[in-house]
Amino acid sequence: MSSQENSDHAERAPVHVDYQQLFSKAASRVRQSPLRRNMIHMIEGNIKMGTGLPSADCFPVVEADFKLVDGSVIHMGKDLLHEHLQYGQSHGYPDLRKWMTEFQRRVHSPPIQPDLFDVFITCGSTDSINLVMKVLLDEGDWVLVEEATYPSPLAAVHPMGVHAQGIPVDSQGIVTEELDKVLTSWDDLHPGVRKPRLLYVVPSGGNPTGITTSLARKRAIYDTARAHDLVILEDDPYYFLDFTTPLIPSLLSMDVDGRVVRLDSFSKVIAPGLRTGVVSGPRPLLHKMLMFMDFTSVGASGLSQVLISELLRHWDHDGFLRHMESVKDFYKHKVQMVLSYTQKYLTGLAECRPPGGGMFLWLKVLGVSDTGTVIDKLLEDHVVMVGGSVFTPSNEKNAHIRISVAMVTEEDCDKAFSSLAKIIRSLQAAEK
Repeated sequence: MSSQENSDHAERAPVHVDYQQLFSKAASRVRQSPLRRNMIHMIEGNIKMGTGLPSADCFPVVEADFKLVDGSVIHMGKDLLHEHLQYGQSHGYPDLRKWMTEFQRRVHSPPIQPDLFDVFITCGSTDSINLVMKVLLDEGDWVLVEEATYPSPLAAVHPMGVHAQGIPVDSQGIVTEELDKVLTSWDDLHPGVRKPRLLYVVPSGGNPTGITTSLARKRAIYDTARAHDLVILEDDPYYFLDFTTPLIPSLLSMDVDGRVVRLDSFSKVIAPGLRTGVVSGPRPLLHKMLMFMDFTSVGASGLSQVLISELLRHWDHDGFLRHMESVKDFYKHKVQMVLSYTQKYLTGLAECRPPGGGMFLWLKVLGVSDTGTVIDKLLEDHVVMVGGSVFTPSNEKNAHIRISVAMVTEEDCDKAFSSLAKIIRSLQAAEK
């Protein structure tokens, strides 16, 4: 972190965050499971008669080897497997939490007081999103999101009776003037309805838009959150897949108050099937999440955690960063390839801003008011894309299409965009 950024932190005196006032009714009532709390005593030297842990003598797996692409092997012996095939702490295995805490401090240097900062391991970002929503939102509340956003939080809040308010974005990210305008005029827009206390953002190579929020805009977002006492849920699975060099500092790196909950995921940089993510932020919020974890997921898979932990130990911080750099280069090449086919087939038919990172293109179809029909016709040609309405809070008609670049070849692109061009032309003619 630069001396200028440290100076910016120093100029911001921490604002007291009253977490009790932010908690949902359910979070105010929830208590940690007494049986899960008892897990802290299940250590070497104690006679273990206090929980429902099964005997490791009955586990059928006694060792495992995982071969990496470079030919090296991660070996897990009987003792290691027995430990990690057993029930573990809900907030994650100590070795992995310790490694990730050190990594987060190195990469983001969170400026909140050290005893307020914590790191938990979860069953991926979707699990973390649901937990944050439970902790902060009640029926009738509103959550603020980008006007085109990842649909999982929208799906999470719908059955809770929580509404989502989209905030306009531009090439730099959320338009903070619009965010401030919505919050300042909230009582006039929604009389008698509690002012939002949660902002959800995907700031790097955003899903679906591909937009990377600029440093100036992140600072403005954080200042607006402070002015209106918002918690920011920074869902950032594409942070290390961002094409900006050097990487733009995170919102967590600006958080002097303890109002940013940051989500990282191993899904995009190691493997999604491991179902393992990381949540970092203020301990009072994370510990409320833990209480819900105690009677829902009961934590991430022990086998997944030990595999990731051993892999990270094998790489160390620098090796992990090098690995993510190679993954970023892979997706950057894929993006450039797919963009070349949009230019070949869709010039004059659609517009697409080159993404700032990640693995998605956000295509605006010209002369077609709703891409739902486009998506249906593409399926007839065995091409799968996603219509833009899926990513909007109100699910309204939308002229956009989200395109994933991750799994396609040049041959796929040639077929897909040739088909898309033909469909757009036929629909444009029909709408005239």
